[in-house]
Amino acid sequence: YIIQGTFFGASEESDLIYRYMEKNDEIGIIDLRIIIFHKVYDYDEISLAKVKSYARGQGAWIKKENRYIKEPKIFIEKLIIRPLLGVILSLLLFQKTILLYRINRAFGLYTGFFLYKNNV
Repeated sequence: YIIQGTFFGASEESDLIYRYMEKNDEIGIIDLRIIIFHKVYDYDEISLAKVKSYARGQGAWIKKENRYIKEPKIFIEKLIIRPLLGVILSLLLFQKTILLYRINRAFGLYTGFFLYKNNV
């Protein structure tokens, strides 16, 4: 499963909402009093293990929902173009911290995509 704290440790909200939308034509009731907080980390304060875990979850979610078949441009953009361009740009600009972040993110995306088994 794609659940926080597991090997594929992110995208659980995307997984939940997408599965709900597949079964229903609409999201449902929206309560504007609900506030969801998700900390946004700076490149130099997030652990690289967490970066890989979040990225593995996103890579697994893309595979799980067959996003790469249903919407190939999502696969091309999120798993090929953005990670590679990010690494290349960080190299060209000599941004060591951001380079490490982007390498670990790319590795996590690919690991999540290729290791996730669609048998859940």
